[in-house]
Amino acid sequence: MFWQQYWCWLPTNYYLQMHSKMNKITVLTFGAITDITGQKNFEMDGIDSTEKLVETLEEKYPLLKTVQYAIAVDKEVIQQHTNLDSDATIAILPPFSGG
Repeated sequence: MFWQQYWCWLPTNYYLQMHSKMNKITVLTFGAITDITGQKNFEMDGIDSTEKLVETLEEKYPLLKTVQYAIAVDKEVIQQHTNLDSDATIAILPPFSGG
């Protein structure tokens, strides 16, 4: 009987521990974006898509709404909203110039 109680507890507790670690992403910022956020890199929890990331960042840093920027997911610039894996590295890139 003890084993049954332990067995029922273990998966639930294990799931909660793993779920709390999921969708932890690293955000890297550059140039004017670093000036706006005040941070060169930071981690965020509970972000499962670039759409949610943009929404969260623009809510926290309203000045981001006034600048154009690109998003790269794991070193690949994206053009549309993308689902994010746990431990993804996201770069917020200011406009590039030059030739």
